[in-house]
Amino acid sequence: MDADKAKTSKTRKTIGTIVNVIIWIFIAFSVVVTILAITANTSKDGVPSIGGKVMSPVLSNSMAPTFYKGDMIFSNKITDESKKNLDVMDIVTFKADLDGNGTKEINTHRIIEVIGSGDAVSYRTKGDNGATADSYTISYADVISVANLGAKTVDVKEANQGKLSKGTIFTADVDKDGNNEYYLIKEVKKENGSVVAYVTRSILTNDDDVEVSVTEVKGKLSEKISRAAGLGSVVTFLTSSTGFLLCIVIPLVIFFLFEIVMFIKRILEIKNANKKQITVEEEELIKKRAIEEYIRSQQGTAEPNEGEAGAAEEKAEEAEAEAEEAKPEAEAEAAAEEPAEAETAEKTEA
Repeated sequence: MDADKAKTSKTRKTIGTIVNVIIWIFIAFSVVVTILAITANTSKDGVPSIGGKVMSPVLSNSMAPTFYKGDMIFSNKITDESKKNLDVMDIVTFKADLDGNGTKEINTHRIIEVIGSGDAVSYRTKGDNGATADSYTISYADVISVANLGAKTVDVKEANQGKLSKGTIFTADVDKDGNNEYYLIKEVKKENGSVVAYVTRSILTNDDDVEVSVTEVKGKLSEKISRAAGLGSVVTFLTSSTGFLLCIVIPLVIFFLFEIVMFIKRILEIKNANKKQITVEEEELIKKRAIEEYIRSQQGTAEPNEGEAGAAEEKAEEAEAEAEEAKPEAEAEAAAEEPAEAETAEKTEA
């Protein structure tokens, strides 16, 4: 029995520890989401940022396959001076009036053209998955951060020209004038098991799909983009009014109420620690005796206790002794009555 109780107690303790860990992880997550919501609402750019990292949820597939709708992009915040010196192929998060309603929204696209310089510089952008450039240009002041900071183009050796994969961006000299163009591989074409060409989309122009021979490949774009698949959709919902209320505020209120109840319970346990506690077995025995006593009282067959039994025996003995003492007197009276009865009988006969 003791072994079973110890095992049960250990199991409950383990479960309690696991639950507490999960609860505190949730609290930590809630704190992070709260910080993101506050920074997004208080930031002049309208996006959450922590430690120089800007977190931008991806709202469409305009940049696929570089990243996809629902992803969270972690880009680098840059100074105003750096915003004036961005280059073609940089992926930037910026503010622009996307739908023409007069309000600027957040977007992340790739720079395909630099217009002007210095304080008058502006940029034209385009999504990697789009066939045409964006209809607007953005001022350097509208740039918030750069997602592929430090991107560069590396040469591709002849032996590796046919080893590129779908989604890779490479450069090629297709106009024979020495001007390299950037292309995104959409399909790899093979003949007799060997790669002979790539079906591509032009990154910098509005050209239709272009087939590029492997021998025309010159370089490959090397860029590192920090992203978390699917996290953008989650954070977007959690930082909304409805999501924040349902998933953060209400659970936290329930948690703190639970902790208050447990705290009060613990105080009562400490307060009553020195008082005798009735065990389950004792409580059941008390109930059983009460039921038996009630049944006896209803049936009128309750057994006398020891004191009552002793008193009854004493009364019986006294009654017996009195009967013995009265016996001789009764016999004497009977003997005296016999002559009188005989005399009466004789008179009656005469």
